[in-house]
Amino acid sequence: MTICFIGGGVMAESFIAGVLKEGLFSSDQIYVSDPIADRRKYLTDTYGVNCLKENIDILEKKGKILLAVKPQTLPEVYKDLKGKISPERPVISIVAGSKSSDLSKGLEHQQIIRVMPNTPSQIGKGMLVWTSTDEVDPTAIGEIASILKTLGEEYYVHDEKY
Repeated sequence: MTICFIGGGVMAESFIAGVLKEGLFSSDQIYVSDPIADRRKYLTDTYGVNCLKENIDILEKKGKILLAVKPQTLPEVYKDLKGKISPERPVISIVAGSKSSDLSKGLEHQQIIRVMPNTPSQIGKGMLVWTSTDEVDPTAIGEIASILKTLGEEYYVHDEKY
């Protein structure tokens, strides 16, 4: 099993540190795409993860995709990945203010998990509220809950309006 991050910023790093600390993934099972060479080098040197420059290269890897980009970067991500993600592959988004329906439309993908982490997540003391589209497999729901618990408490809601 692998996990693939689109974006290697502070929140992505929190997830990486959490899943490594809890032993859910080993560093060779983690892939990160980030356009900034210094950031890729830092993540590789610090955590031993696999870093890629291009978002599209993530698609060659198996496992869940975690979108960890700023909202203004989404159009570029959509351009790179729209219609190219295999249907059985869940996409987890921590992008602020992006509704599941918008992500699904932008990516042309149905399995969307939307997570709202908060700053204490960076030290494993967060409260993460999350939801998913109906297309997400129940097995994936359990796996995602395990990932989120590495950052603190997680709470699943059935409707993102709440």
